[in-house]
Amino acid sequence: MKYSMLGFVLALVIGLFAATPVYAELTSVDLETELMCYCDCAKVLASCQCETAGEMRSSIGEMIEQGQTKQQILDYFVAQHGETILAIITNIDLEKELMCYCDCAKVLASCQCETAGEMRSSVGEMIEKGGTEQQILSYFVAEHGEKILANPSEAVLAITTKKGFNLGVWIPLSVATAGGAAALYFILRRRVWKGKAAK
Repeated sequence: MKYSMLGFVLALVIGLFAATPVYAELTSVDLETELMCYCDCAKVLASCQCETAGEMRSSIGEMIEQGQTKQQILDYFVAQHGETILAIITNIDLEKELMCYCDCAKVLASCQCETAGEMRSSVGEMIEKGGTEQQILSYFVAEHGEKILANPSEAVLAITTKKGFNLGVWIPLSVATAGGAAALYFILRRRVWKGKAAK
């Protein structure tokens, strides 16, 4: 009975650990899509490679190391440069990043089918409700998978998956760990029963 209870507790602990989501720490990428570079290029920081963009990334990295939150870092840049530092998203910005989910295999910006019209309406409604680029892309990825992204770069994937840790890796890993815990429990239980039968 003692070993049976031990096996059950061990399996339960491993199962709970496996079911706990894995969150990556805040990274510069999490902020680069929400800030404009403050040079004259008028580009979102994520797509700018100028010297100023490099300095901004360094500043963001230092603030992350100091333990500041995403909101604190955004507030710092707004205090320094005004609200124009925040990347303003439009339908056009998102239409270039999303594929239409009909069978045309076109980027949403160049598709004129009925489905594309519905997607544009959804994007517009989410922008009006204050949805960020990250939230809107995450919504479409959750509904249609990563194939909905026109350019599934590392930066975009990092903001649309579970805090940078792809669910395609996390779910099978959790299932495998839970399965291993269950197998361990039954092996231990069987050995205890054999031990009792021998007595």
